[in-house]
Amino acid sequence: MVLCDYGCGEEAKFKMKNGKWCCSKSQNSCPGVRKKLSKAKKGKYDGENNPMFGRSGEKSPGFGKIGNKSPSFGRKHTKDELSKMKETHTGERNFQFGKVGKLNLRFRKTYEQIFGRELRKQRCGENNPNFGKFGEEHCCWKGGTSKLPYGFDFTYGLKKQIRERDNYTCQLCFKSGKSVHHIDENKMNCNPTNLITLCKVCNTRISTKNKGIWAVFYRPYFEVIAKGICI
Repeated sequence: MVLCDYGCGEEAKFKMKNGKWCCSKSQNSCPGVRKKLSKAKKGKYDGENNPMFGRSGEKSPGFGKIGNKSPSFGRKHTKDELSKMKETHTGERNFQFGKVGKLNLRFRKTYEQIFGRELRKQRCGENNPNFGKFGEEHCCWKGGTSKLPYGFDFTYGLKKQIRERDNYTCQLCFKSGKSVHHIDENKMNCNPTNLITLCKVCNTRISTKNKGIWAVFYRPYFEVIAKGICI
């Protein structure tokens, strides 16, 4: 096993241009090099020596730069960066650690109170980078998983149609019911002949307890009722 030439003691996996071996793709990512750099720069950028000291709010170079104007626009953090950020903000390292209730800085505060009125104005309406974006265009789009396990065809209008067809009556106990049940237990199959009205008690009993047994005994019965009504 070849050890890292930069003194971290870990196994070397990558060969640098200078011929040395390192445990990381970049020598600056090596723990040994990072420790040396941190010791050399310790106290050098503390307090007033920091070039960003006192430059908060409007004085900050990134103030008001949102969307395309932001220098970080389109940039994604690597897995290593995300893991390091998580480590520095979890547990006792978090400045909010142990602060519960009124001790927490965000306790019962609105977005405007936390981030300021000006920032709220910059992110409202047409100024919001996601304004007017729906579906795949929105940054929070996850492939249409919001409806799962049901399909997009299982709408309020379809359920109302099935309830009216069955006269708002449970087709098992013949009491008042509003729950719409999938006969074949395939929640993506929203064909009217596959949907039937049940009450909450019957729907829970069929959907949760002894699911396979209920499907065997009641599926033919429901299919006959549904197809008979739909014809």
